[in-house]
Amino acid sequence: MFGDSLFFTPPVLDSTLDEPSWDMDVRSYESKDRVAHYVSMFSGRGKGHVAARLAKGSRYEAMIRAKFKAGGLPEDMYYLALIESGYDN
Repeated sequence: MFGDSLFFTPPVLDSTLDEPSWDMDVRSYESKDRVAHYVSMFSGRGKGHVAARLAKGSRYEAMIRAKFKAGGLPEDMYYLALIESGYDN
């Protein structure tokens, strides 16, 4: 999804580690510079794109949230579809 994700090599999973393991490079997103980059992108040049996708998803939001609630899942998983497909079926 992100251009820099193409160059990531997943870590070797070790069940003896106390820290969680991830299937993507989460450590590079911890810096303030990285966070600032995405805040700038989604509030600047990408704002219209994100707003359009959120508007498209609002058509399904009530139904999706109700299904999650009925299944005992966090309703905010609704936003996973924004990341996955932009609510484009």
